[in-house]
Amino acid sequence: MFPKHGAKKKSKRSKSKRKKRKVNRIMQFGDLKELQKGAGMFAYLFVIFHDNTRPSNITLRELGIAQKKLKGWEHDVNFGQVNITGRGEEYRTALRIEAFPAIRFYKKEFPYTYDGGKNADMMVSWIKRRIRGKLLPTIDFDTP
Repeated sequence: MFPKHGAKKKSKRSKSKRKKRKVNRIMQFGDLKELQKGAGMFAYLFVIFHDNTRPSNITLRELGIAQKKLKGWEHDVNFGQVNITGRGEEYRTALRIEAFPAIRFYKKEFPYTYDGGKNADMMVSWIKRRIRGKLLPTIDFDTP
């Protein structure tokens, strides 16, 4: 029998049997103050500074894959992104970034420059080495 006009068609599966998709989201930071707050909130934060170019989009996709690979690891690593389109000079001077996409790792508020490859496996191994090892900060904020 056909449903009445305007009536919703019922799904064959019940609500309890429907699969819920979990979406791993990379946090979006709008400006340097939000980024500093995020770096202070989390023990480990891995952030990409990107624009809307193809290399940035590829690196951002790899960052999402790295996030999935580290899910359930003994340390809770958070991931973030900052779209610098139109604000590149502000970030270049404040964070001493030379080229985009750039990646920074914050370990208990201290920033480290990521110097590894741009694929997910290299990011994961670099993060694990940095968390287990002891490093000195390589950059600091120059914000007013």
